[in-house]
Amino acid sequence: MENPNQNQVREIFTTEIGKFYFLDRIVIGEIDHGATLTYQKSLEVIEKAKKMYGEKTNLAYISNRINPYSVRPTDWLKIYSLKKSNVVSFSIVTSSQSSWANLLLERYFCDTNVNVFNTLSKAISFSKTILDSLEQHKTKAS
Repeated sequence: MENPNQNQVREIFTTEIGKFYFLDRIVIGEIDHGATLTYQKSLEVIEKAKKMYGEKTNLAYISNRINPYSVRPTDWLKIYSLKKSNVVSFSIVTSSQSSWANLLLERYFCDTNVNVFNTLSKAISFSKTILDSLEQHKTKAS
């Protein structure tokens, strides 16, 4: 991940499908070129996030699409149902025209709003704003 926010990375989790960067309440996924994202492979990352942040912490997930990859079609709904839990913001960073077609499908299946950015720093800034706003609202409600 080449980014000015790189110094905010708490941990890098490498799997057979890519790298996942854990920041403060933000997970950034960079799937490897040509990899196939499956339900089983998603569970590995989700379990890591639960251990790192706990089960009740609001999270933002950013898909930094630096490489083309695919999602197993039969696993699509299962993967997106997993993200419902405590993921309050889902963003995609892409400059590829081919990613826009996938985005339409993802917006259909994802309960959380899907936000699209052309730079990672904009996606991180947006995610922080959402998370901070929810935290302030939660504090006022207590």
